[in-house]
Amino acid sequence: MIVWILKLDRSSETETTEVTRMMRWRRWVSAMLVASAFLCMTAQSAFAQEPVVIRMMAFDRAEERAWQEAVVEEFHKEQDRIRIELISGAGEAAVHKAIALVAAGIPPHIAYGDPEHSASWGRQGIALDLEPLFQRDYENSPFKDFYPGALALHSMPGKRYGIPVDLQVQAFFYAEVPFDEAGLAYPDETWTWDRVAEVAPHLTLDRDGDGTIERWAMRDPQYICCWSLLWHFGGRFVDHPSEPTRFTGDTAEMRNGMEWIHRMIHEIRGMPLFDALSGQTAQNLVMDQNIAMAVGNSLYLQQTLQYTSEVPWNIVPLPSGPYGNTSYSNAIGWSIFQAAGDIEEAWEVVKYFSSEKAMRMSVEMRGTLVPHLGVVRDYWLNQYENPSGRSYLIDAIATAEPLPVIYGNAWGSIYRNTRNYWNGRITLNQAIENMRVDITNWLAEIRTE
Repeated sequence: MIVWILKLDRSSETETTEVTRMMRWRRWVSAMLVASAFLCMTAQSAFAQEPVVIRMMAFDRAEERAWQEAVVEEFHKEQDRIRIELISGAGEAAVHKAIALVAAGIPPHIAYGDPEHSASWGRQGIALDLEPLFQRDYENSPFKDFYPGALALHSMPGKRYGIPVDLQVQAFFYAEVPFDEAGLAYPDETWTWDRVAEVAPHLTLDRDGDGTIERWAMRDPQYICCWSLLWHFGGRFVDHPSEPTRFTGDTAEMRNGMEWIHRMIHEIRGMPLFDALSGQTAQNLVMDQNIAMAVGNSLYLQQTLQYTSEVPWNIVPLPSGPYGNTSYSNAIGWSIFQAAGDIEEAWEVVKYFSSEKAMRMSVEMRGTLVPHLGVVRDYWLNQYENPSGRSYLIDAIATAEPLPVIYGNAWGSIYRNTRNYWNGRITLNQAIENMRVDITNWLAEIRTE
């Protein structure tokens, strides 16, 4: 009996030991599982905290690059989830650099260009259609305060391939001294292109009589500034600005506008050959002082402000032609390249660059006319004392028209053939026929994209 009891006690002791071991094993396994879970969570957390890097094309011009870098710095201060890496054009135009990066398989997340660039990128499937994101975030975005016309510039029916960075509208620039010397009243809202041609001989100056003109009455309209002048005579290159379907440049109205510029150069001799003057219009007006008047836009205004405040100058609305004096509207725009991925993060960057803070910084650092209505009204208008007529640029926004979305061979043909005619290299008929062929072929090409 006693022995049996002892055996029973030993059995209980053995069972107790096994139970203890099992409990210890389970506690160890549980601890390991908890530790593993903790390590996984820590690793996942560390991975999640790695910032998303958004590659953004950098501006080429120094003042634009400085603004862009300042906005990036502010963006980084406010959050650590996204980091922006600026990609330099390395001496190339940013548009060409961006496409080269796409071809190389390392597309930037964000590029910029004019409306014709974003339209081309969109049609090729390079630029993302931003309309769904735009509509989703509109109520809580800075876009509610943008000029509708500015937002429309990088849009096509049902599509949106860019967000405007600035806003370009036109005015007529003039230096006061040439008018004072000629005893002429300054240009005003009543001026017509006929009046410009009338006063041109009095403002053109050959100081030493050697046949070389030292001051021209009017600068040749640079880049695309001549397009609105042709509108004033009723000339249009295509039938629709955002969805062109046919060439419309062979009309009496277009010929009248083309011939007015040709007469200013060759008969009146109040305007130099196209591209004969070096430097920007702003530099010609207030630094070189070799022009009295010029068609310009709001970008020219900010350039003029950077040169000098000693030379008196001002702006007025564009002179009128038989079809009015409508200004064009244009804007550089941000586009998101969908192949780069990280769409939401890239969109956050675009929205930040469109914020009131970034827009104010653009006005302060560059004098830019921006697409943000409130910043223009409350800040841009009061940022500078000169020119006194700067409010005319705001007035022009209401009636400004977008430039037609023409690019590639069509744009090159217009640029080349208008200048060849105006500089006396080809006839007007030849210029129009060349543009007809090139634009018609281009329209056929984009219909197949």
